Amino acid sequence: MFFKKYRYDDIMTIELKELKKRIKIVVIDDDENSFPIIQMQSFGFTLEYWAEIDVEKLNRLEEGAFDIIVLDIFGVVNKSLGDLTGLDILKSLKHKNPKQLIIAFSGSSYEIDKGEFWKLADDFIKKPISAFDTKERLESILSDNYSINKLLSKIKETVSKQVQDIKKESEIENIIVKAIFSRSNKLDLVKLTRIGIQDTASIMTLVTTIISIIKGHL
Repeated sequence: MFFKKYRYDDIMTIELKELKKRIKIVVIDDDENSFPIIQMQSFGFTLEYWAEIDVEKLNRLEEGAFDIIVLDIFGVVNKSLGDLTGLDILKSLKHKNPKQLIIAFSGSSYEIDKGEFWKLADDFIKKPISAFDTKERLESILSDNYSINKLLSKIKETVSKQVQDIKKESEIENIIVKAIFSRSNKLDLVKLTRIGIQDTASIMTLVTTIISIIKGHL
């Protein structure tokens, strides 16, 4: 019986225009004029704006309602949550989900009291910023984190660091792509471990992201 060997090339790529529709972004800043919300929406980004975070909105963030959170540090937390800052929210979200992508959005100077905020965030956008520059930064962030080709490159790199055998790499490739195409999307971690993959967590995270992008619901 003929068994299909799956290859990375079998996986469809998603154009940037489509990524903008699929990746959900929320911008949280007490000054609605600091971020070109309307312009970004007109450029095709799926983007929502919040002036502050209350209990209900915090629950949405914790539940992973957004793929990317653009967060200011001061004046963004409702008093119902106590005396908290954007840094406290960032720490809490990262504790619950280390993979949550959070972009620091604050003034151009790196004051000492913002040091930890910049350090813990995955990326940053400095104020003030023009609509054109914002578009370029967001497109760059999408490409770096959600491009199918870049995610596959990260998988290949992770695999090559742990397995130096072409046949084994081919077998791993088949297992990974087969999981992406299967109805259950279940990745056989036991097989991967037996072949020589120790860092299955990284592979799992990357595969899960690819599956979510392809299905259109990160």
